Amino acid sequence: MSSVRRGAKTAKIIRPIAKKTGDNFEGAWTTLSTAIVQIHSKNASSLSFEELYRSAYNLVLNKNGDKLYAGVKDLLVTHLSNTASNAVVPLFPTCSAATGTNSVLTRESLENESNSAAAKMVKDAIAAGLPNGVASFTGGDEFLKLLKSVWDHHVTCMIMVRDILLYMDRVYVPTAKKPFVYDLGLDLFRDVILHNTVHPIREKLIETLMNQILLDREGDVVDKFAIKSMTDMLLSLSNANARVGSGSMSQSTMSIYELDFERPFLATSGAFYTLEAAHLLATCDARGFLLKIENRLLEEEERVKAYLSSSTGPKLRAVLESVLIADKVEELMENSGLVVMLSNNHTQDIARMYRLFSRVESGHATMRKCITAEIQDEGRKINELYGGLAKPTPSSPSGAQGSLAAAASTSPNPIQWVQEMLSIKTRFDGFISSCFDQDKKFVNCVNDALASVVNLNPQSPEYLSLFIDENLKKGGQKGKYEADIDAILDNTITLFRLLVYKDVFERYYKQHLARRLLFGKSLSEDAEKGFIGKLKIECGSAFTQKLEGMFTDMKVSEDVMSSFKALPSSVSNSDQSAIDLNVKVLTTTLWPTFPNHPVTYPPQLQSLLSRFETYYMSARHSGRKLTWQSTLGNMDLRANFPKGRKEINVSLIGSILLLSCFNESDSSESAAAIPFSTIADTTGIPAPELKRALQSLSLGKHKILLKSSKGKDVDENRDTFKFNLSFSSPLAKIKILTISATSTAASASNSEANAEREGAFSKIEDERKHQIEAAIVRTMKSRKRMDHANLVVEVTEQLKSRFMPHPSMIKTRIEGLIERDYLERDAKDRRMYMYLA
Repeated sequence: MSSVRRGAKTAKIIRPIAKKTGDNFEGAWTTLSTAIVQIHSKNASSLSFEELYRSAYNLVLNKNGDKLYAGVKDLLVTHLSNTASNAVVPLFPTCSAATGTNSVLTRESLENESNSAAAKMVKDAIAAGLPNGVASFTGGDEFLKLLKSVWDHHVTCMIMVRDILLYMDRVYVPTAKKPFVYDLGLDLFRDVILHNTVHPIREKLIETLMNQILLDREGDVVDKFAIKSMTDMLLSLSNANARVGSGSMSQSTMSIYELDFERPFLATSGAFYTLEAAHLLATCDARGFLLKIENRLLEEEERVKAYLSSSTGPKLRAVLESVLIADKVEELMENSGLVVMLSNNHTQDIARMYRLFSRVESGHATMRKCITAEIQDEGRKINELYGGLAKPTPSSPSGAQGSLAAAASTSPNPIQWVQEMLSIKTRFDGFISSCFDQDKKFVNCVNDALASVVNLNPQSPEYLSLFIDENLKKGGQKGKYEADIDAILDNTITLFRLLVYKDVFERYYKQHLARRLLFGKSLSEDAEKGFIGKLKIECGSAFTQKLEGMFTDMKVSEDVMSSFKALPSSVSNSDQSAIDLNVKVLTTTLWPTFPNHPVTYPPQLQSLLSRFETYYMSARHSGRKLTWQSTLGNMDLRANFPKGRKEINVSLIGSILLLSCFNESDSSESAAAIPFSTIADTTGIPAPELKRALQSLSLGKHKILLKSSKGKDVDENRDTFKFNLSFSSPLAKIKILTISATSTAASASNSEANAEREGAFSKIEDERKHQIEAAIVRTMKSRKRMDHANLVVEVTEQLKSRFMPHPSMIKTRIEGLIERDYLERDAKDRRMYMYLA
């Protein structure tokens, strides 16, 4: 049954002819009172409503409205009192508490919240329906059905009585400032039946409703229509503090539904689900707990729709979210909580936790905190296993983020390190997509956590560049298709985006790109340019300008060599040796700095180099200077061994010492060995480079030279070398690999030696100083006047795409510019700078 609108009018006013005779109240009232009794007795069909209306009309017209109103009220009170005692009370449900006493909700415990707090209210609420509070409760269904029938009959009767007394409602009631007859009937039902001072009808009703709702929560079948009728009844009743307004009744701020039912219902619900949450935590893991409370929340939403007021929904939801979620957030993070779900890839459970925790204020923040800790823990293990970082000890502080000092404890594996970091990124990006609804806060959480572990490793820029080099050079892709390589590089960009010191990455990437281009090891030009395009999107054209210029140099060099080889043979190559020369002319400012040593080239090679240099200067660029890089080239030599001819690919340094010292060797086994010092004097190769070249030729897989002593080291004073005439190999073409400078570097997958790295970082630091100063000057030139704090922010914003400058470094460069008269301080405000043109 829907709620009945108070004060509603459904009949038109009949205007009978008024009797002008004297007052006959007793006769008219006897007629009306008898009719009202007949209506309550369900015998209204024999009544003449027109005659009854005329009687009430005449009484009001003859100034007897107050007597009529009071008589109707007394009659209704008598009828409702009899109904309460004779009909309602006999059908009270029987309940026995577990303690042996009959516990019920008292009116004072519900209306007087100052009664020693909520402990008593909660205790009474538990007694009204929770397990272990009531041992047995019978007759609830019959009681609700009876009360529903009593209420429905009373409403029907009041509609009839209102129609009879409609003229009194229109004329007398507004003037006397009393409730309309229909509203009076509802108020009397509230006071005489519901709030009966003799019989605990209200308490029994609330107990019954609580018990029925408890049974519904436990899965039993209940009469939801009867519960709905009772809540609608309560919604139709105003509380005792309703005030009479100007001609109409106005609802007070709290209805009887809220006062009598909703408050104990919310208290009962909170107590019930507090116990259930404790039980679930003791018997279920986090996954089971979340599934059950999600179902409980859905059940309660359906329960509100079925038989409660819609206004109860938000209040009940707040109670449930508090006791089921907010109070259990920290506990659900432990043991079988989010960490286990993440480890086992339980995406549905993680998504459920995300949805449920969105209901409480600290839910998502706690999840993000847990995710951050998990990523950092996984990243720490990767840094220790593959990144060469020492495991922190209680006595040693952990390395600072972005530090340029290495702390290697195990042999690093750059390729595996990057793959593991990408694996973390891919896995948590999957969680963001499938579980966290692309929530920006969770995206930032994952990126910030991964950035902290990536930048904790000072060699991360180098490792990332090595990983890219492995995938972009020939043979490094290990059977992967070009689409796979492109997908890998896309993922690599996401890791690059997290780097704080992108300028360090640029330095390594430029070196690796240079070697791929110069030695022809690049997988494809399209793949190379595609990745540079990705870098350009991330960091801007200034970041990739030199990288793009390297490709331009390669193209120009091809054109130069084509023109040189197109010349007559007497100009381009007149030697009988028919050396096929291929030169790459590099712009110094675009390419990385390579170590270069002046060497003595063999005559047949020197003449060809001089011829090319003459051609380049005369035909191309007369104002330029060419410097030959002896450490970058390689040569293919044809070697005639007694056991067969072989083609040997060897570095330019190695080919110089072979052509200069061993090209005219005696073909007999008794040929004299050449001392180390003689080789050095003849070739002009510095000792460190010469040792590496001799080790590569005499100690590698293919021993072209024979060393006089055993061991891997070369002794400058004792060791001698001679051509290995007994050399043999099933291969027609042989590649002599150059031995790395240190065994440590070799074992570190071609990562730089510490000494080289420190020198590189020193250069990077110098470059940063110039970049900071340039940013300061650009900013001040455009602003003319600026305070220190804003200048630091502006410079940081300009440089963050390359590296994150420390405020103290910016301050130092500002002081330097002031000393060189680029800037000056304001005489009145020392923190204000002014640009000097």
